[in-house]
Amino acid sequence: VKSNLKNRHVDGMLRNMERFPKFFTEHSDKTLYGIMAAVDTNEHVRRKVTDAGIYLAIIEDDTFTIEVPEGFKAAKFNERVNDEDGVEG
Repeated sequence: VKSNLKNRHVDGMLRNMERFPKFFTEHSDKTLYGIMAAVDTNEHVRRKVTDAGIYLAIIEDDTFTIEVPEGFKAAKFNERVNDEDGVEG
């Protein structure tokens, strides 16, 4: 959750999502999805988040909305790691 979501926050999230399965092997049987929440961000960063397959929640006033653009496909981050390691996920 960020009050002002920036590119560097998205990059950090992607690094964390890729490393998570390696450090928390007890969750290897579960599908790992990402979600980021922000109060303020710009269209470029919003696209970067959803293009990476991460859900994006926008918080405005008393409303919490999850943006799901047309064609959005949620990334399964633990499968990405497993595929890179040559292990089926």
